[in-house]
Amino acid sequence: MAALADVFISYARDDQAAARRVAKGLQAADFDVWWDADLPAHRAYSEVIERNLEEAKAVVVLWSTAAAKSQWVRAEADFARNAGKLVQAQVDESLPPMPFNQMALAETKAQEGLKTGKPLNSVLLARVYATEGRQEDAISLLSGAVARGWLPQPPELMMDLQSDPALASLNGDPRFEKLRGQIIGRINRERAQVDQRLLAQLRSA
Repeated sequence: MAALADVFISYARDDQAAARRVAKGLQAADFDVWWDADLPAHRAYSEVIERNLEEAKAVVVLWSTAAAKSQWVRAEADFARNAGKLVQAQVDESLPPMPFNQMALAETKAQEGLKTGKPLNSVLLARVYATEGRQEDAISLLSGAVARGWLPQPPELMMDLQSDPALASLNGDPRFEKLRGQIIGRINRERAQVDQRLLAQLRSA
């Protein structure tokens, strides 16, 4: 019996190119990755998927308009959410379906790595590390991202990192709480700026 992968990638067939790039990026970070391009011809499709989904330590779901319509992707995402190993990524401008739209995303749509082959989005990689229990690696990558001005996505929800199920293993770590505080402070400042602009518009109307 072949060894099972660390990371399972769930995606819609229309997003196969993005899935391939994510797989290569994770493999470059020394993860053993499974996606359905690895399906053996002699095995039942659903049997192989179910086995790898159950055994993977992290499940990266690539959301898109097509993925939101896929019963397979939604079922795999629901399984991963219930198992506490869901890592979400966004490959186009659409939001995931409910309830996944209430959870933070790795903004791969804005990450050139999905389009040009550059290194994989550091926040997506941090989420995979955290899901697999590699807290030191996850915090290191998140710290770098926050220092560069990164904020959780989608921006309209202004999410706290604590709402991200992929980062649950980091809750309570003082370094993670410091990052949360920095992000919350930045979000509050942005909200205040938006409120000031709206007030100025109302006064000038």
